[in-house]
Amino acid sequence: MAQAKQLPTFQEAQSQKVKGKKSLLLGNGFSMAWKASAFSYGSLRKKADLSGLSCDGKLLFDALETNDFEIVIERLEAMDRLLSVYDPRSSLSAKVANDASIIRDALAKPQSTDSPSQIGESPPATV
Repeated sequence: MAQAKQLPTFQEAQSQKVKGKKSLLLGNGFSMAWKASAFSYGSLRKKADLSGLSCDGKLLFDALETNDFEIVIERLEAMDRLLSVYDPRSSLSAKVANDASIIRDALAKPQSTDSPSQIGESPPATV
């Protein structure tokens, strides 16, 4: 098994020569503290493009009684593994794996567009 590449420390990353704009990826805890209205799973679900799914996205999330994308992805990946045991030739397995990928991508897009674009940017004022 290949060993995972070690991430540089913040200081090492800062000193690296990078072409273009530098970015810093922060976790969802930061995003929720910055602007919860944009980064809650419920609001991300409203913005997510789930049109490429092989089933109705609303029904999928509702069946699992969650807005949490990660839970849905995890369940779909587990379903894919189980389908390969029950019916290795099933075309459903490929659909389920593809749906997990679509949901993963759909989660990332609104997060990238709603994130602050510069250091010190304040969240919009709430009324």
